[in-house]
Amino acid sequence: MRNWSIIPFCLLAPLAFPSSPHAQDLPHFVEKLTTTEGLSSNNINDLAQDDNGFLWIATPDGLNRFDGAEVVQYYHQDLSSSLPHNYIYCLKRLPGNFLAIGTQKGLSFYDGATGLFHNFYYRLNSPLDDHNNAIVSLETDALGNLWAASDNCIFIFDPRRRLKKVIPSPFTAEEISRLRVRFVERMLPLTGGDMLLCLYDGWHIYSHGNNTYTNSRQPLSFLTPGTSADFSGARLFKVCERFFLHIPPHKDSLQLLDEEGRCLDSRPFSYNKYPYISWSQQVVTLDSSNLVLLLHNYGLIMIRISWQHGYPSFSSISPLRFAASEYNTALRDAQGNWWLATTREGLEKISPSRQHFNGKALIDTRSGNPVRYETTSFSRWNHRLWTSTYGNGFFDIDLLSGHEQQHLLTRTGDDTWANFIWNVRQVNGDTLWVGTQIGLFWYSLASKHCGRLPGRYGKPAALDSVAITTQFVDSKGLVWIGMGKGRGLCCWDSAAGRFRYYPGNDPNGYPLRYPLHTAEDRQGNLWFTSDASAQLVHWDRRSGHFQVMSLPETVREQSGHLSGIYCEGDSILWLGSITCGLLKYDLFTGIVTIYGHEKGLGNSHISSIYEDARKRLWLVTEGGLVCFHQQTGKFTNYSSRDGLPVTYPTADFLYDTSSRRLYTGGHGSLLYFDPVSVCPSSPPRKTLITALRVNGKLWMPEHDGSIRLNAQQNDISIQYATVDLTDGEDIQYAYRLEGVDTGWIMAGHGRQINFSRLAPGKYTFMVHTAGADGAFSGQVASVTFLISPPFSGTIGFYVLMLLTVGALSWTLYHFRQRQINRTRQIRSEISRNLHDEVGANLTNISLSSLLAKKQLHNEYAVSQLLERIYQDSQTVSEAMREIVWSIDPSIDTLGDALPRMLHYASKLLEANNMELQAEILPAVEDIKFSMQQRRDIYLIFKEAVNNMARHSQATAAFIHLSLKHNTLIMTISDNGRGFDTSAARISNGLRNMQERAHDRGWQLDIRSGSGAGTTIVLYAGIA
Repeated sequence: MRNWSIIPFCLLAPLAFPSSPHAQDLPHFVEKLTTTEGLSSNNINDLAQDDNGFLWIATPDGLNRFDGAEVVQYYHQDLSSSLPHNYIYCLKRLPGNFLAIGTQKGLSFYDGATGLFHNFYYRLNSPLDDHNNAIVSLETDALGNLWAASDNCIFIFDPRRRLKKVIPSPFTAEEISRLRVRFVERMLPLTGGDMLLCLYDGWHIYSHGNNTYTNSRQPLSFLTPGTSADFSGARLFKVCERFFLHIPPHKDSLQLLDEEGRCLDSRPFSYNKYPYISWSQQVVTLDSSNLVLLLHNYGLIMIRISWQHGYPSFSSISPLRFAASEYNTALRDAQGNWWLATTREGLEKISPSRQHFNGKALIDTRSGNPVRYETTSFSRWNHRLWTSTYGNGFFDIDLLSGHEQQHLLTRTGDDTWANFIWNVRQVNGDTLWVGTQIGLFWYSLASKHCGRLPGRYGKPAALDSVAITTQFVDSKGLVWIGMGKGRGLCCWDSAAGRFRYYPGNDPNGYPLRYPLHTAEDRQGNLWFTSDASAQLVHWDRRSGHFQVMSLPETVREQSGHLSGIYCEGDSILWLGSITCGLLKYDLFTGIVTIYGHEKGLGNSHISSIYEDARKRLWLVTEGGLVCFHQQTGKFTNYSSRDGLPVTYPTADFLYDTSSRRLYTGGHGSLLYFDPVSVCPSSPPRKTLITALRVNGKLWMPEHDGSIRLNAQQNDISIQYATVDLTDGEDIQYAYRLEGVDTGWIMAGHGRQINFSRLAPGKYTFMVHTAGADGAFSGQVASVTFLISPPFSGTIGFYVLMLLTVGALSWTLYHFRQRQINRTRQIRSEISRNLHDEVGANLTNISLSSLLAKKQLHNEYAVSQLLERIYQDSQTVSEAMREIVWSIDPSIDTLGDALPRMLHYASKLLEANNMELQAEILPAVEDIKFSMQQRRDIYLIFKEAVNNMARHSQATAAFIHLSLKHNTLIMTISDNGRGFDTSAARISNGLRNMQERAHDRGWQLDIRSGSGAGTTIVLYAGIA
């Protein structure tokens, strides 16, 4: 929001001379904030200012927050953290940067630290719920408790915003709807912590000691007993914390009371005209000295309070102001601005800093309208202020009565140009010297006649024909008169009664065309700026000679023509140029310093300069008034937006020492102000981070003030604001983002910065402000956020990768070692088996062959040996097949090995006349074992079958294989003679079976008994 609506000062009471005792109480410059500037509604119900300085504005259509330049609107949404309703009745500032908000659907607490709304709804699930939760009034008592009054009850919350007590009304929902009665009319806190309540049936006092309220209709002596028909609640107001403003019914008076009912002061009050309606809406304490009485449909009345020994009294009561407006409430903010909430026209703002400039229109007596032309100069004689206009004559303003009179020169030979007046000066009680476009005239106040000065006493002829550009009176009483058209300068010495003429463009006279402005230094020497010249003219009082002083060439090229001039001491000249601004010329060093737009100067055409008591320079420019702060080298610009009652000033300054007013003027008007009172020191601005959004979602800082984000949360939007309710629209911003190689970046008036796709890292966003004077605030708002890198870019990832590679290497190494060991073990087992089973039989074959060779003569012996050789070779062949079978990689599953196992069992058992029954469940065939495991299962199976064939003497054998809980269960049993398992001696075959099972972590159960057969069960776990 950049543009304010402005109510011109002339719409208010006239700003006439002289100042009345109440003149400063009367605001003459009012700004407006409406829906055009961003408000959600022009009907303002209530106002509040929070701890951060934001102005909160309650309307029937949403809540608004204003920082001096921008309005932010808040509405109800389908979120638990938003407003409960858009109709906002009332607001109350609470400690801890909380704001209480009374709405149509309950109470809401706004947390300024988080930006969230925490809502309270008193639910009884009855028709009274809507009436109970329409919060229409808020108040805090002396103990910090919050009182929230609805249509039908009062809620009391403790300082930590927890519900403490509910005071219900006796009404039913039907009575409330039918009678439109309100339970609470007014709540007034008392200093001891009690609360004075005006309820539907009269006045009561709530005692915090026993948590009850009295039923007395007259709790305090000054309250009128009776029913609500007296509207006493609308006639009693709490002011200045512990006093009351009282308007007695049926009396035209206004009273100040203490809490005991003693009348401290009273004044006549002519606005108590309608005793039977609630005409008065509210009294607002703006500060300890100012009250505002807001009248229903009647504008407002300003009441000034004075204090003595801690007690207030009436200082003054203003007439009715803004009679056409209707107000709901008012507020004075921390910067001293007054805010008036209207019912139809938005907010009205009265800034004390914008009330300094007063103006007065100059009225042309011939037309009755303001004069058309600009004012040019001012002078004073006793209580008369003289101002000249360039086209409408000159004016006489009586500073005592405020009376204004226009004077026109007539019978001059050219009355039109004679009333284009450059300057006017009163020389005695009846005579003026008037410098016009066609020469110098005298003017008699008594006769209203004018004429030319006598043509003697050395008077130059040019005084009767050319423009009189200056009438400067120096410290010795000499009057220096500039003459246009290159005629130079003449000096009137009243003591000697003679003119001294210095022709223009003459080495022995005035060295340039003619002077425009004149200044005198402490030595009494004069300095002149001249028409269309970038040079200075210096007149030395001792020698009486003029000398041209040139600025450095580089400065002359920038400065253009010089206009205004002011001497500071003996060595510093301040000069106004028409192109580059303000120049500081040090006569001792010859150094010229230029202060222009880069220092905040709004307009560089400077025509007049004045130094005030604070050593600040005031400048008349074509863009308005400007104040230059020498200590900081910065400018403050003032225009009509700042209360200046002219579009731009045109006249040279005149300072009135008696009234401490500095005068200048514009087109058709003059303006005046006390320069010392302007630019009061304002509190330091506070810059705030108002919102931070991550990927579009609002994000709140953690407890340490930082924000931690992941790698995907890298689109950051930051909103910020500096709360300045006086000059907020002039604030500019600069920001920087630490973590990125950037310095401070000017953001202008923008209040949001977006950062897209930020790389992982730690960032600190900082922002500070610059005001209208261009000076940056030392206070910096900041927020830190850390964007974590993706896991693949962290040290942990690289450590994990290193550990993974190490683990894989270690695993591969050990896997390789296990494979090597397994290969060695297989080779060793093959070697052992070859040695044990094959080698021994081959040795037997070899020996049997040798014996057969020796027994060739014995056919029977040879036959026996050949039979043994055949048996041994069969054994070798079977052993070789078993070894080859056990290491065959194509035998992948147990199903591949079972046919050989069953073939071996059936062949052996059938040879011993034993019937074999085998049951193999389908799930068993898919079981996978390692080569060693498969071989051990086969050997255990083989050993069990061999033992059964050799020793059991059974007639039947049973083999069962199943899978249960990832375990192979192999059962081999017979119906043979059995054996005693408790016997100490165990065969080698059984011992080998147990050792093989134990080495693999398997379980082998052997169950047998004499005559009960034998059962061997193997539980082999599957890896």
